Amino acid sequence: MYRDLGRKMLQYCKGLPLAIIVLAGVLARKPSIREWERVYENVHEYISRGIGHEEEYGGVLQVLALSYDDLPYYLKPCFLYLGHYPEDSEFLVSKLTKLWMAEGLISSRQQRHGSGKTMEDIARDCLSELVERCLVQVGTSGSTGTIKGCRIHDLVRDMCLLKAKEESFLQINNSLQENISFVAAEATQLGKIRRLAIYLDEKADKLVSSRDETNGHVRSLLFFGLGEWRPISEKGLLSPLKDFKVLRVLKVEGLDKVEVELPSEIGNMVHLSYSTKGKLDLSTLGHLQTLYNLSSEYCDLKDVGRLTNLRKLRISLSSSLQNLEEILKSTGSTLNRIRSLIVNNNCKTNGGEEQAMQIVSSCRGIYKLMLFGPTAELLKELHNYPNLTKLQLISCGLKEDQMGMLEKLPNLTSLSLRLKVFKANTKILWINDASRWAEISY
Repeated sequence: MYRDLGRKMLQYCKGLPLAIIVLAGVLARKPSIREWERVYENVHEYISRGIGHEEEYGGVLQVLALSYDDLPYYLKPCFLYLGHYPEDSEFLVSKLTKLWMAEGLISSRQQRHGSGKTMEDIARDCLSELVERCLVQVGTSGSTGTIKGCRIHDLVRDMCLLKAKEESFLQINNSLQENISFVAAEATQLGKIRRLAIYLDEKADKLVSSRDETNGHVRSLLFFGLGEWRPISEKGLLSPLKDFKVLRVLKVEGLDKVEVELPSEIGNMVHLSYSTKGKLDLSTLGHLQTLYNLSSEYCDLKDVGRLTNLRKLRISLSSSLQNLEEILKSTGSTLNRIRSLIVNNNCKTNGGEEQAMQIVSSCRGIYKLMLFGPTAELLKELHNYPNLTKLQLISCGLKEDQMGMLEKLPNLTSLSLRLKVFKANTKILWINDASRWAEISY
């Protein structure tokens, strides 16, 4: 009976591998013959009415639409959110889960009573379910099979954007210079835009237009610099963001060579991923929970003390800081509330390692720690961090006698060593008991 129904449904797929795989992802969660019959009836109905009448795709978009409608309510917004990534791009799972949480797409109500799972664990479970349903493809995996990077098929993305438009979930703009009127016209059809992704190519002369009347309703703004995009003028490049009164999530990606200044008016953000050069005024961002790529060169670190809701921080040390100890004291208990910390030591002077140690020493409550650059001496202090469970060391310059320090970390379950983590001519790597670590990679 299952085989007969399966063969009938395969006919609708017209031999297209993607349609077959996605249909299998739907059926995998339907154990009874009655559920298979319902899927068959639904496939027939979807094919008959057509979705946009795209004959060149055969029935694949209809099967994809069926797979989307079969998603539970909590997975649909997570899936639609993937549409903002540029075509053929691979996205990092660690960043995606944080964006989902910042957007409010992951609810604590999804957590089973007594499971002990964090919100990030729940977010990863949601991604795993999308993978199992064959709507998301695994790109890069860790040494223990952990998913590090993902992508979606071009046709899956087409369907994702179609549904996102139908549900007024997401708007994508490819070139601001030519399409400002287009965005306004789309807004009329979609209602009030809540999420806006902007792809910057050679046709765009600015990041965002202050003339767009939909700006006041945007809660999530995501910039992607495509290729070697550079603006005509960097002055006031992000100043129109002051019109985004309810902005909560800002992601600026692929603009590393552009100097921009973030306006102080956007004070409601909870997530800021900021990968550009330029001044960043933190004093008004009191709601911020996640801050990526904080640079000691462009920001006043004293203002970090005002970010009382900050839980995840990535900081880059690019120059020597005067009176860092006093600055850290002025932050009060803010740094003790941080749970995930990444320190990138880019200093060309010997003071960089000491500064990294001072910063980490101010964050005693961290669960996850990632260290880039010379920070080997810091290992002596890590046994004083009772909550530390995940440690990643990259280009740290470990010496022969320092690996043993890692055994003294009482709750460490995951250790990753990457890219010249040891000094040259290091001969001894000795760990007496690594069996208690759930994950170790080198």
